Amino acid sequence: MSTKKRVFKKLAEEAKVELSVQKLELGLVQDILKDIERGLSRGKEMKRFVDEVQSKNKELDKLTTKYNSTIKEHSKSIDGFNTTRHDLLANWNRAAGKYVKIVNNASDLGIDVPQKVEQGFKELDKMFNFQKNAYPKADALKRNLI
Repeated sequence: MSTKKRVFKKLAEEAKVELSVQKLELGLVQDILKDIERGLSRGKEMKRFVDEVQSKNKELDKLTTKYNSTIKEHSKSIDGFNTTRHDLLANWNRAAGKYVKIVNNASDLGIDVPQKVEQGFKELDKMFNFQKNAYPKADALKRNLI
């Protein structure tokens, strides 16, 4: 084989190798670009979810704060209810015993129970019956904070 043919053959082989290397590099570049594109797309979608989660967390924090504030107010009302209910019961018990004595004594003496006493105890008795139905448990229960 002549020298020219060998040189051309060698150049042709080198060109094939170079072309193969370029094809390989082009394939790798295209693959990595696809991966980058997909990754960026998923990253943008993830960021959208992060923004949504942060927004919902802010909403939930506001709701939690409002809920806890309302629970604290509710607890104060429950404390007031329980305290005044116990006071009402104590006063009703004392008044009921005295009322029975007054009614019995008035009957023994043949006189009427004073109108003020009669009306006052009726009102107190209505309040006593109201509290029995206002909250059926012995004490109104508080709710827990979150």
